[in-house]
Amino acid sequence: MLPCVELARLGDSGVRMATVYNYSLCVCVAVYVGVIMLICTMSLVLNIVVLNLYHRSPQTHNMPNWVRVVSIALNTFLRIKLNVTL
Repeated sequence: MLPCVELARLGDSGVRMATVYNYSLCVCVAVYVGVIMLICTMSLVLNIVVLNLYHRSPQTHNMPNWVRVVSIALNTFLRIKLNVTL
């Protein structure tokens, strides 16, 4: 509401066009910064998850049964042969 009031107050001058361009540029920059922040946050979270899963070992963590069932089902769906006896 405030930008509309400000633009109406300026009248018919070149200042109005400059204000419209500046306002549009600010909105575009704000959206760009927001998207970049979101992408960086998602990248950081996914890196943490992958590193956490990579550094697990049988000595430190036990695999739940549901993970075993899902991984076996995924292997059969993707037609990957398991060389390990479970």
